[in-house]
Amino acid sequence: MVQLSGVGPKDTTIQIFNNRSLSRTIRSDRYGNWRYTNFPLNEGKNLIYVSAYSIEQQSVSNSDPVIVNSDSIAPKLDVKIYPEGRFLVASVEGSEDLSVVTGNLGNVSLNFSKTTGSNWIARTPLPAELRSNSQLPTTFSKINLSARDKAGNASPDEAHNFFAAITFPQDKTVHYQENLRFLGSLAKETRGAQINGQAVAVDAKNQFASEIKLKP
Repeated sequence: MVQLSGVGPKDTTIQIFNNRSLSRTIRSDRYGNWRYTNFPLNEGKNLIYVSAYSIEQQSVSNSDPVIVNSDSIAPKLDVKIYPEGRFLVASVEGSEDLSVVTGNLGNVSLNFSKTTGSNWIARTPLPAELRSNSQLPTTFSKINLSARDKAGNASPDEAHNFFAAITFPQDKTVHYQENLRFLGSLAKETRGAQINGQAVAVDAKNQFASEIKLKP
């Protein structure tokens, strides 16, 4: 909302138009002054002008139009996270021009720089658990992001999970057969075991052998 005021003919009905449609009316005082507080705005472009209508003179006079842009909607973010050599890249594309983007990867703050009005990029060294020759992580990594548009509307803080493919993890091997056999033994306290949701047969010594077919 905005406050509108002006000076027109004395004791005259003032019609306020927004985008060529009559929105509000008010009457000027004996000096011609008028004021309308909390005039409602449409989201986006508002073309506002006033018209003074005098019954006595049977005349209408229009003011020059004023354009007011209203933006009260927080930006939406399209986020892409990918490795680039020894670095991790976070690319943020906003649904509108952004004024600032902030984020963090764990305890590491991400420094975003603008490439275009709505696109921002940050680069940070790959975390140790995502580098080659490291153990495969058991959980997704997470980047927290937020952004603010030119009007000051802030997007909600969002957590973006991602998983990077490691070229040479320590616990990864190449298997050339169609089937994979699991051999193992269970503790006495264990009542049973499942592999991929399927129960395995356990012998009297709590040992088992189970074979599954791999998907190509």
